[in-house]
Amino acid sequence: MKEYGSIIGQSDPTWFEFNIMDPKNRPVSYEYVEVEVEEPQQDGSMRSIRVLGQVKRITSRHPFYDERTTPDAARKMGELGIDDDLIQVFAHAKVLGYLHDEGGRSDVRRPRSPPMPGSPVYRASDEILQLLFTLGEGEI
Repeated sequence: MKEYGSIIGQSDPTWFEFNIMDPKNRPVSYEYVEVEVEEPQQDGSMRSIRVLGQVKRITSRHPFYDERTTPDAARKMGELGIDDDLIQVFAHAKVLGYLHDEGGRSDVRRPRSPPMPGSPVYRASDEILQLLFTLGEGEI
């Protein structure tokens, strides 16, 4: 699987934010991503599940280019070749859910636990997309 980055900041069972390791290799808006979440089970144990998310917002920043940077200063920094290695890209993803199988029946559920900071975020696999988007209408 293609890794995009890691979860940062606060997350909850419905949203998470992650940093992008390589700004040239980043997801686009509405792209599907997946992350592992430790979900509590009825017997009190924890189970790792693959949760599907969708990128809803992408932001980028550079420490030398902020709201105080004038257009002339930005042009001069570009001419001087200010290093692009300082560019930071962040993505905000909405949690869509995971496939839950029980008693021969499958349905999509929302996790009750948030993904943990530091957890890797991957491009969604074809397998998880096919499983979630080929469910019958009564299973969703």
